[in-house]
Amino acid sequence: MADGPNIWNIGDDIVLEIFIADPTTGYGLTGQGGYADITIRRDSDSRYWTGSTWSDTRTTLTPLESDSTNQPGRYTYTLPGTAGNIQADRYVMHVHVSNPPTVEGDSYEAHVSRQQDVRMYESEPV
Repeated sequence: MADGPNIWNIGDDIVLEIFIADPTTGYGLTGQGGYADITIRRDSDSRYWTGSTWSDTRTTLTPLESDSTNQPGRYTYTLPGTAGNIQADRYVMHVHVSNPPTVEGDSYEAHVSRQQDVRMYESEPV
């Protein structure tokens, strides 16, 4: 029942990608996973993913660093299709990174789509 890039099929694993970069160079930063908090909200009922079930309580999750050598700055979190993606829906990911002075995050929120990742900078590079 996919309807464009923002609707996910029931049972699909949804890999959420975050790119955390140095605000000066734009290069990916390693070792930031413990400083990144994400929440995942299901659009249809505004419930939050806890890591195992959907709840009314906002829960923060920690993304994993993909490959610090070959893909520095790339972090992912997978919403499992078997437990998390149990109905065709839209999802909103909220990300906050706080690791001064390297990365001092505002919060970023985006609808999750198959063609997007969230890029985190202290400020956008020029």
